[in-house]
Amino acid sequence: MLQGFLKDAHAAGLNQKQLDLVMSKYMEMAPELITASRALDAETCTTELRAEWKTDGEYKKGVGDAYKAAVGYFGKDADAIIQQYGNDPRVIRGLAAIGKEMGEDRPG
Repeated sequence: MLQGFLKDAHAAGLNQKQLDLVMSKYMEMAPELITASRALDAETCTTELRAEWKTDGEYKKGVGDAYKAAVGYFGKDADAIIQQYGNDPRVIRGLAAIGKEMGEDRPG
């Protein structure tokens, strides 16, 4: 993918010095772009979940049940799974339904 981009950039008239500047600036900004994208996704997710779980209590219970299910079923992988899928309201709702059915500290 990068090779295709480099070829297109040179074909568009960018010399190596210009391309180095563009890539350098992009690499500086990329983490901020990713963070902003995740924050927006988190905001969208929260808005969707709060439409279903209307009170603070319902929201906290739903998220708590989802977390309980994630830890109960995924164990040491729970944090990585939450990091990757934690802004998907479908996943949170599904885990919350599972968590609601779980005992205190273990699956099922």
